[in-house]
Amino acid sequence: MINFLDYPIEVEGHSATLIEFVIDGDLAPAALDCDFPSIDATKGVVLSGRGPVWLYGALIHHYHVSRWLGTYDPRLGIVVVSTHHPDSPKVGTVLPFRA
Repeated sequence: MINFLDYPIEVEGHSATLIEFVIDGDLAPAALDCDFPSIDATKGVVLSGRGPVWLYGALIHHYHVSRWLGTYDPRLGIVVVSTHHPDSPKVGTVLPFRA
């Protein structure tokens, strides 16, 4: 089972929703048939959690409609992986953040 928490955050002048996930027990791809947290697509989305690549792939696909999308790496910060607006941080930008 996947448990999701979502929080509004502000990162260097960019509004976003932090979506953090925790996996409870064993996880199979069938777990993707769940309700992901809803977002305001006019803001960015930051994904955080320890999980398999296929889960990150599904989450990135689901949230690709957001203004920009990043993944949180505790060693680096937020790494922007997708953007859809000229005022958004560029792909490859690392935004400082401590979760």
